[in-house]
Amino acid sequence: MISSPIYYWIWTVLFPQPYESLFLRSSACGLALFVISCTYSKKMRPYFPYIWLFSLIYVVPFSHIFLALKNQFNLVWLVCLTFVPFMLAYFVKSVWVIMITLIISAVASIALYSLIDGLPLFLLNFLDLFPLVPFILGGTLLLNHANHRALEKDARILATRSLAGSVAHEMRNPLSQIHGNLYLIEEFQKQSPSNQNPVVAEHIKNAQKAIYNGIQLIDMTMDAINEKPIDRSGFIILSAQVIVKETLKDYAYVDDKHANKITVKGGDFQLLADPIMVKYILYNLIQNALWYVTTIPEVEVVISVLPDCNGVHCIEVRDTGPGIAPEAIPKLFDPFYTSDKQGGTGLGLSYCKRTMMALGGDIHCHSFLGHYTAFVLSFPMLSAPVKKTAPTVAEPTSLTGKTVLLVEDDRTTRAIIKGWLERYGIDCVEAENGREALALFSTIDCDLIVTDLLMPVMDGVDLIKAIRKMEIAADYDGSKSVPILVTTSEEGDLLSRALASGANTHLAKPVAADALESKLQHFL
Repeated sequence: MISSPIYYWIWTVLFPQPYESLFLRSSACGLALFVISCTYSKKMRPYFPYIWLFSLIYVVPFSHIFLALKNQFNLVWLVCLTFVPFMLAYFVKSVWVIMITLIISAVASIALYSLIDGLPLFLLNFLDLFPLVPFILGGTLLLNHANHRALEKDARILATRSLAGSVAHEMRNPLSQIHGNLYLIEEFQKQSPSNQNPVVAEHIKNAQKAIYNGIQLIDMTMDAINEKPIDRSGFIILSAQVIVKETLKDYAYVDDKHANKITVKGGDFQLLADPIMVKYILYNLIQNALWYVTTIPEVEVVISVLPDCNGVHCIEVRDTGPGIAPEAIPKLFDPFYTSDKQGGTGLGLSYCKRTMMALGGDIHCHSFLGHYTAFVLSFPMLSAPVKKTAPTVAEPTSLTGKTVLLVEDDRTTRAIIKGWLERYGIDCVEAENGREALALFSTIDCDLIVTDLLMPVMDGVDLIKAIRKMEIAADYDGSKSVPILVTTSEEGDLLSRALASGANTHLAKPVAADALESKLQHFL
């Protein structure tokens, strides 16, 4: 669309050629614009492959071959023609489609030229250029192959993202159930002072911490797959020694033999980061190092905390395993690359690299084949020891007397959120699905709606649309619209649809009490 008018100007004004066609250029431009518009039309979607193929033939090979004929195959147009197969190889995956497209275009162009100017006898001179054809076709095939590999990689990334989203959703649901039941057990403990057991309370606390860490790991994995920018606003000052020891304590070892393989040495330093992020990086490196313990029992792992390592802080994770071949090291941090480990996704080290760069540092690997492998995390030195100061927080506003319509089909989750709302003095009106909530909405004066998305009878998206339509019918302006908070374990399209339909914000399940309170303070 853009190049057609530009090339018309180039070949008529800047470097005039014997022949140019305003009709051919403008029709190519219009056809390209039509193709673009078809991508936004649902009605045209079934016909799009045919429109695309016809447009491609007309805009690229047909117009170029016809203009080359009209210009008697001069040097400029011979050069232009050599690019035609490469352009087709960029857009078309099938080599056979490229060949058929070129043949159809050549026949159609010669036929049109013959109809206008007679049979182009000068084509006989063009046959002298046939020795170049194998080189052009060979280059086309190579480009097509490279493009095909790139498409396969893109398809693999999309499939992985889709699978990861499904797994994340399926993991969030049971974690949310466990979180909810633990909360109810904790509340029951508080209501029965005679039955309170400090050991049980400690186990509940540890389990809730494990769930919280698990949810954060799911979020970080999804962020890594979707290449979401890392938010630095929540970074805090950490002790390297403390974070390493906490990681080793929390790591899920196969057995005690694996745990006893790891030793920590070195000093200490401060770093600015999210503790879960650093732990996740160390989890990946420890898992990689311990992978060889089963086959090579004598493998040892040493984690060294190095306060001054050539002007930066470092944490080194070194194992005495088989090492990594030199040619493999530059590829280690590429997404989906795996070396000799079976069953890996190739995302772990890629995430580590991306996260370390976001922390202002880096990660490198050096290895001696048959002796060791070491991964070195480098962190920037802080200009001076920093103490984390508590942020200034506005005094919480009383929420007593506010009314919230809670829409949730899961009884446990509904009981938890209702308990939190009532703790803040909020009147909570419950509904099990969207249809029930819609009936209640027309009879009560609520200040906020908290709704799940996946529900029977009527889901959250349809509920949001219906509420916004009711408000429009009642001539509500934007300031009178009831804020809607979505709670969901879903990622991607469903959540996007909910926000596009009129939801104001969302919280991921399992919902945390402090996150809910923050949203309540903001909207109420």
